[in-house]
Amino acid sequence: MGIDGYEIRLQGLPLPIIIALAAVAVFIVIRYYRFLKDVGFPNPAAPLLLRAVAFTLLFLLAAGPTIYYERKVPEARRLAVIIDTSQSMMIGDSRGVTRKQKALQALRAISKAWGVVPELFTFDEELVRRASIEEIEGIKPGGRETHLIRALKNIPSTGENRISDAIVITDGNDTSGLSISTQSAARVHVLGAGDAAPRPNAGLYRLEAPEYGFVGSPVVVQGDIYASDMPGGTVIGIELFEDGIRVGQETLESGVEPGSRQRFSISYEPRTPGYRSLEVRLKTSTGDVILQDNKRTLFIDIISGRRSILLVDAPGWEFRFLREYLESIEKLSVDVILTGPNGKTFEGRKLRENLSNSRTLGKYRLIIVGQAAKFLTPPETRAIAQYVSDGGRIVSLGGRNALPCTDNSLGKSLGFTSEKPGGDRVGFEPTLTDTGANSLPLRFAPDREANNRIWKNLPLIQTICMTSPGKDAVVLAVHPWMKCGGSLCPAVFTKTIGRGQAFVVTFEGLWRWRFRRKDSEHYATLWAGVLTEMLETENRKPVRISLKSDSIILGGEAAVTVNVEPGLPGENTAPSLEINGPQKDSHFVLDMKNANNKERLFFNAIYTPEKVGLYNIKAVVGKKESETLNFYVYASPVEFVSVAQNEKLNREVAEKQGGWYYPVEQANDLIKKLAKNINYRVERDKFTPWSSPYILLLIILLLTAEWIFRRRGGLT
Repeated sequence: MGIDGYEIRLQGLPLPIIIALAAVAVFIVIRYYRFLKDVGFPNPAAPLLLRAVAFTLLFLLAAGPTIYYERKVPEARRLAVIIDTSQSMMIGDSRGVTRKQKALQALRAISKAWGVVPELFTFDEELVRRASIEEIEGIKPGGRETHLIRALKNIPSTGENRISDAIVITDGNDTSGLSISTQSAARVHVLGAGDAAPRPNAGLYRLEAPEYGFVGSPVVVQGDIYASDMPGGTVIGIELFEDGIRVGQETLESGVEPGSRQRFSISYEPRTPGYRSLEVRLKTSTGDVILQDNKRTLFIDIISGRRSILLVDAPGWEFRFLREYLESIEKLSVDVILTGPNGKTFEGRKLRENLSNSRTLGKYRLIIVGQAAKFLTPPETRAIAQYVSDGGRIVSLGGRNALPCTDNSLGKSLGFTSEKPGGDRVGFEPTLTDTGANSLPLRFAPDREANNRIWKNLPLIQTICMTSPGKDAVVLAVHPWMKCGGSLCPAVFTKTIGRGQAFVVTFEGLWRWRFRRKDSEHYATLWAGVLTEMLETENRKPVRISLKSDSIILGGEAAVTVNVEPGLPGENTAPSLEINGPQKDSHFVLDMKNANNKERLFFNAIYTPEKVGLYNIKAVVGKKESETLNFYVYASPVEFVSVAQNEKLNREVAEKQGGWYYPVEQANDLIKKLAKNINYRVERDKFTPWSSPYILLLIILLLTAEWIFRRRGGLT
């Protein structure tokens, strides 16, 4: 026990009383001494000393002294090992041993030397507790960023789970943007993984290309590259391949600043229509040690010409925003008929002359009818009905003058009728059906709960057309309480009509989404989904598959939806999802109940790719297969801008957190030093002699010894 300092406080009788009693005691001792001398007591100093010491101790106890002091106490040792699982930990050395593998070797050595398996954690963007070494072994280094400093600040610091020492195994590049000046609750030691020497690396940082292209028109692919630890002026070649054939290239020189970005742009003219894969490859004139970020694939739909759409509407916010959105899509050619009451045509008079001719309407891939349905003439409504029956596609919007709110021949021809013409103004939130929650236009998030939260936060709908959708309609959303024909009134539904298809929105107010910036993306998502559904080929496969994105950063998720048409053998069986990629072929089964036996059947799954590269995916139900889709998984540019171990940062982290730095290969040296170096904490304690039974016992012994001396000297 080491005592660094002390303080004495008197907490007994008041000091004046103690002084008075002490004076009386001194007087008694002096009289006692004279008595012993007078009677000729042999060696009177012994009983006198014993009585004086006993009195002194009694007065000290009466004063109630309390001694306060500080002492160093060994801390309880609770060790944690925290392993970096970001993508840079997949980098291997000259023998092919990755940083993650070295981290696991160090973890086993630490566990063996320590005697027990320490607390286990991993981190990339978040710190996560792990149950066992085997669990960590199964984790692929796929983290998109390295939030090293944030992980240190989240080490358990209180209660039974408080960590006293933490060993962090990392290559040391922090992307959290936090300061390391704040002391962690634990003493932190760092095992640096990877070579700290400069490692030349060039890679693709950002890649951009249009979603669509046209035969014979230039398609521009552009993006940014970075080069780290390369001499300035290093030649970097960027090549563009279409389906494996090189179609363009550009040459740049690396900048002087490490990790500096440079812009490139490559243009080419596609010769044939179809869904094409474009691959960008990067080569350097000097050695590039990291190849995971040197190529990336993107996909583009090459079409022969723009797809024609006819928009028939009346002036208003919905028309303004919808027209603006449609005309922003390069693949579309939009014709507009803007009409109003009493036969007025504000725009598209010549187009309207042919609106009553179903053959002329046949050139359009899609007709959108908004708040102008009430103003159409009977010949025009008959022509549109015939157009749909012959295989055309129609989107009908809601509103007081829209088709679902208008009792006319067009609605009846399409198989749905308005129960209450003019609409009903009542604020409500649409409720998605199971089918609607999985449909492409109404799914704003892969997760069902997250999607419902988005819909609840959208502006309230103000006008609903009380519509009976008729037979064979697939209802995607309903009014939460109003009923039409014995069922909840549909807010959104689809319907097959002859060889054609209708997508019907019975409420008015989508334009309100555009007035709030956060809702604009949902407006675009809905319309993008509608266009995808309505512009696809008529010969739809009975099993269809869709992906949220065809470009996924490693560590991200591929959200997959499969639609099975009713009547297909095995329709109630979850489809199998066959995924082929750069790793061994895998077979993944979607596990999601179907939406409704009477409607289309939807199944969802989330697949997390484990390697960089090109993947293809298809769904199988019985003997029926979906089309095959491709998606590309690319390395995180944030992780690969600098691939050398950041030894400087690692040492600084250890120094500021009261620990030590060692290379990962020297894990045993760190654990030996840690075992010898004991942490102490300073505790303030006190000692109260007056409460100690040993002091009282000593006083009794002193007085007893004095009595024995007196007896032996002949005194009673």
